[in-house]
Amino acid sequence: MNRNAFRGVAATFCLPLAFAACDDGPSEPGPTAASFSVYLTDAPGDVEAVWLEILSASLQGEDETVPLLDESTGLIEVTELVGRAQEIVDDAPIPDGRYGKLSLIIGGAVLETTGGDVYTREGASHPGGLEATGQLHCPSCSQSGLKVQLHGVQIDGGDNALVLDFDVHQSFGKQAGNSGRWVMTPVIRAEDFSA
Repeated sequence: MNRNAFRGVAATFCLPLAFAACDDGPSEPGPTAASFSVYLTDAPGDVEAVWLEILSASLQGEDETVPLLDESTGLIEVTELVGRAQEIVDDAPIPDGRYGKLSLIIGGAVLETTGGDVYTREGASHPGGLEATGQLHCPSCSQSGLKVQLHGVQIDGGDNALVLDFDVHQSFGKQAGNSGRWVMTPVIRAEDFSA
């Protein structure tokens, strides 16, 4: 996808979030002409609505980890992103090099079913004020973060953008039995990269 064309989509539908440097993470990259932006979109699913909070994002290179975001995005309604995208990292400076993974730390999450039940994670509240019916569990949302495979993306200066597809249909399931719990196993793919 052409970077400029995608920026048009972002400008129309997205609220950019400012990039903040990580104070206690890896050292700041040196002078560089490269920048990196990340957008989140959604494959259609069969739940009513899903909100996710991304706490941090970082690129993993051959020799270093580069922080892209170290402050919460707040809850993003990913089910509203079918056919459009939300910018979560805006032109973060990065050194040139080859990057194999993007790491995301997921914080709070809210799932609303088509029947009106609400399941929450990490103390998150339904944006519309609906009462939580139960808990949303995420066994894979560990401190190490969700890993999105980039398969050796090469950065050689310029503006670079990555589109992540959060597949709602494959990411959520109701636990068997009478527990009434929903389980989140996020399926996030690197859908498109443009330099």
